[in-house]
Amino acid sequence: MASGPTAPLDMFRLFAGGYFATMANLGVYTATREELLRRAGEVFDWIEAGELEIRIGGRYPLDEAARAHEELEGRRSTGKLVLLP
Repeated sequence: MASGPTAPLDMFRLFAGGYFATMANLGVYTATREELLRRAGEVFDWIEAGELEIRIGGRYPLDEAARAHEELEGRRSTGKLVLLP
């Protein structure tokens, strides 16, 4: 969804090929706030242990937030962009 709405999709052509489409969100996978916090904690634990690498594509002072957004919108970045206070 970061790139905007998708083009219309002919579901019958998709099904004829044995494919399917889904569009889930985080709420589908977490039943309670406690579960969400537990799962998020696991992700941060993996990062801390070096088991999950996060690519930082750029760091911007907070007063350059507009520039960071332009980089995202223009697809001129890879990884995460971090705003620094």
